[in-house]
Amino acid sequence: MPRQASHRQIICFFGDLLLLNKEEIGLAVGRYDGRMFNYEYAYFNKPRRLGPILLVQIGEIKVEPGYGYPQHNQCCHEISYCISGSGTFSSGDEKYKLTAGGIHIIEKGGLHAVAADCGEPLRYAFIGFDFSESDDAAVEKLAEFFSMCEKHFLVDKGEIGRSINKLMNEIYLKPELNEKYLECCLTELFIEIYRLAHDAEDGRSRPSGDGGADFIYSLLRYIDRHIYDIPDLATVSQKFGYNQCYISHVFKEKVGVSMREYIRAKRIEASLEFLKCNEISVEKAAQMMGYESSQSYCKAFKNVMGITPTQYRKALSEGATETNGEEKQ
Repeated sequence: MPRQASHRQIICFFGDLLLLNKEEIGLAVGRYDGRMFNYEYAYFNKPRRLGPILLVQIGEIKVEPGYGYPQHNQCCHEISYCISGSGTFSSGDEKYKLTAGGIHIIEKGGLHAVAADCGEPLRYAFIGFDFSESDDAAVEKLAEFFSMCEKHFLVDKGEIGRSINKLMNEIYLKPELNEKYLECCLTELFIEIYRLAHDAEDGRSRPSGDGGADFIYSLLRYIDRHIYDIPDLATVSQKFGYNQCYISHVFKEKVGVSMREYIRAKRIEASLEFLKCNEISVEKAAQMMGYESSQSYCKAFKNVMGITPTQYRKALSEGATETNGEEKQ
């Protein structure tokens, strides 16, 4: 039986960032309940208004094998996106097995539960939302789609993961013009899911594996869009349906570096955004990028950047201090 988190153990600081690792969860609820980290913004009392979109909660969570979140009524629509691992997501009596790239949609008022499989940790992102009344026909169509959703389970073809990554980065880092960009990110995500559910054709076909420019471009595009959740080269090869040795050979011949080196460099590049946020420790950045330990992340970081993550963060801080000093003169 999966370990269950009671509703009283769910911690929310309304309107504020919630970032807990397993030690902090243990201190907060009296015992560690299986959540390895929980990174969340919650606005249940007063939803965050982003144009016609009402954001109720957003974040990501990683739980140990066997963790279970009990069935509960949804106070808003919710999208769950499996980043890694696998688990069972239920809508009422219907159950769906989600693996990386799996999407679960539950409408407002529906019954929802999650249970991680016993083999490996489950990590997923979640967005809770609703819509305010709008005269915009497109918004009304999206509101109707999520309220009367007939397809609760979808499999990402690449676009949804890209939208989720962009949205989560915006939430974590809060750059300039954050409110408007969040509205755009959420709108893009909802439209991508709407199109995926309606089997919208985008005209793209599987690229030929002859080593041509289209094939290499497709490889690069896939890696860039899935950099947060590519576990190994075999996953990329399987996605394109070619032998790993062949695809690695073609990649190095055309790009000039091995596919392994390219993926490592892109993962480190993506992690730089997390290091710019002082609320995220090096250990948590390593977790978010899928590294087994902070040591392996730091080693990979130094191989790519020539300095450690701590040294990079210090250089950022010193650079900001110098800039502020110049502005005051």
